[in-house]
Amino acid sequence: MGAECVLECADDDDLDGVQAHFERLSDITFPGLSVDASGVFAVDRDSGDAAAPVGQADVVFSGSRTDAERAVVAVARKTAEPGRQADAILAALNGERQVEARCSLLRVLGGLANEKSLEAVCNALKDRDAQVRDTAVRTLSDWPNAQAAETLLEIYRETQDQTHRLLSLRGLVRVLSVSANEYPADKAVEIYRRVMKLLGSPAEKKLVLSALSNIAHPGALEMACASLDDEAVKAEAAPAVVKIARAIAGSYRSEARAAAEKVLSATTNQVVRQQAEDVIALIESIDCTSR
Repeated sequence: MGAECVLECADDDDLDGVQAHFERLSDITFPGLSVDASGVFAVDRDSGDAAAPVGQADVVFSGSRTDAERAVVAVARKTAEPGRQADAILAALNGERQVEARCSLLRVLGGLANEKSLEAVCNALKDRDAQVRDTAVRTLSDWPNAQAAETLLEIYRETQDQTHRLLSLRGLVRVLSVSANEYPADKAVEIYRRVMKLLGSPAEKKLVLSALSNIAHPGALEMACASLDDEAVKAEAAPAVVKIARAIAGSYRSEARAAAEKVLSATTNQVVRQQAEDVIALIESIDCTSR
């Protein structure tokens, strides 16, 4: 059976109604997806059939590549069980040689974000083509969960490309943050310990301090406290320390108090000093209640 819908990635944003066409396509459920060498996405009723050429398709939509990728993700998410949603895209990627089409397929895999997708995108980091490698880094940096965390850390540690270094660090911080409810704090702290040893610029340190401030864990407090000794980021470290100390004051009173006292000795910022004093007062009230 031929293709029901074909998305021609013409990179043409001027056609009326294109967005509506793609949104309508994303409401359709089909089990088969494929991409040909011209950069055409095809959605088939029967995944075992080859996609029909554009001229033979029942319906042809033309629009931006981004819209097409998003529509294919939306359709693929409705096919089969989650573990097989990327199978047709992976099959297309294995046989694809055109760089633009390969990059599109990688971005689609990032939208599906299952284990098979992650493996394929990680493999693309070693591709011979620089554009494909760049797309792989950017796709991983936009990964919707913490499954990509270890790979992002490896990119940050190994890459000589400063753009990729910053992208991977931002991506790592983001995936750990968005997965905070599912990702154990102990594991996040372990990763940040490794990151802290690699940090270079003050901007990178400030980014990590901002992330640490949202982790209610004594290990996060320890790392933030250590940054109070760094003049380049002391102003950012102090409020991070206070925030973590307040969050863990009930369970780690001695650590929280010591951290708040260190803030008082390290900063002249009156707002932060008052917050540190409030943490100490909170701990004292907890101590009185527990006696």
